Amino acid sequence: GLAAMVVVANVLGPESYGELGIIRRTTAMFGILAGFGMGLTATKYLAELRETDQERAGRVWGLIETAGWTTSLFAAAVILIWARFLAAKVLEAPHLATCLRLSAIVLVFNTLIGLQNGAMAGLEAFREISVVNLVRGGLYFPVMIVATWRWGLPGAVIGLGLVSLGGYLYGEYILRRLAGG
Repeated sequence: GLAAMVVVANVLGPESYGELGIIRRTTAMFGILAGFGMGLTATKYLAELRETDQERAGRVWGLIETAGWTTSLFAAAVILIWARFLAAKVLEAPHLATCLRLSAIVLVFNTLIGLQNGAMAGLEAFREISVVNLVRGGLYFPVMIVATWRWGLPGAVIGLGLVSLGGYLYGEYILRRLAGG
């Protein structure tokens, strides 16, 4: 990821790279609200129930995952609806409204990845967490560089979204494998 961001910074230049940082931090702030502490909840309950009541652990995870989808989609909708206002009045950069809208996908999947990490930690699947992070890191370099080179700042945001989507899908595969299905 670090190597990719060095290349991205060179492709974008200082001003656009700074704008990418602003978009990432704004999206992360909404993501913290969307996560609602559910990653820690997943860790706690799955750690407690994984040995004693696997059926209940599955129901708890289903509830947490549903809540995660709901809160992350709500937060993404807030960004989509309020992007113009946030860009113009809060960030004082009206030209970033489109990139903020594009970042909604990053918010959704990064929030869900946080929940997945919480679930894997509760299952003591630390090796799997590392593998998922390695896969995301492997996606980061080619996706970010190609998307940024092709479309500039909006491409960098799209690249972040694609990396998040890929990381989420792989994490979902790992969780299903851990659950035996």
